[in-house]
Amino acid sequence: MVIFQINSEKKEGKKKSCQFQALVDQDPGLVGNLLVERLVGAHVELISKEEYGRIGSVTLTNVLKEKLIKEGRKPYIIPVGGSNSLGTWSQIQAVDPAKGLGYALNTSEELNFVREIAAATGVVLDPVYSGKAAYGLLKDMSENSKKWEGRKILFIHTGGLLGLYDKVDQMASLVGNWRRMDVAESVPRQDGIGKMF
Repeated sequence: MVIFQINSEKKEGKKKSCQFQALVDQDPGLVGNLLVERLVGAHVELISKEEYGRIGSVTLTNVLKEKLIKEGRKPYIIPVGGSNSLGTWSQIQAVDPAKGLGYALNTSEELNFVREIAAATGVVLDPVYSGKAAYGLLKDMSENSKKWEGRKILFIHTGGLLGLYDKVDQMASLVGNWRRMDVAESVPRQDGIGKMF
């Protein structure tokens, strides 16, 4: 059970419970990670910013925890910012320069790196987390090769690829790969399976 705003991504066991700081009288839709959260069965609970501000995250998580326990669930609480052992487990060793320009801000080199990795390997990295981490890792390995000699490296792709959709405008000039196919009018039609029209 986590508290987050739209576009965050956290999961809890087989059943998911998500609490939003959002408008409470509307379906939050399927924007960004909400599509994935709801697809896998997350239970989304909405609360207004005013209610959140009045009671705070600790009270809010305790209220929801008690509600879920009464429903026979076994929630695990991850505080705002993932500031407990489970929430920070993936950050055993943080590399400050990997943040680049800052959260969700990218250089053209980082975005081009994301494109190159996808084209070369089929692995899609997101520009906010995994893309920056992989870019920073490979850049450091290139610039400080002695430091990395003889070391085994495991890079864990943490997901988040839906963040790529927020960068469509910035990625457009990097991807290309389309053109109008010219077919001479003299080429005869051949019918076969899969005939569309």
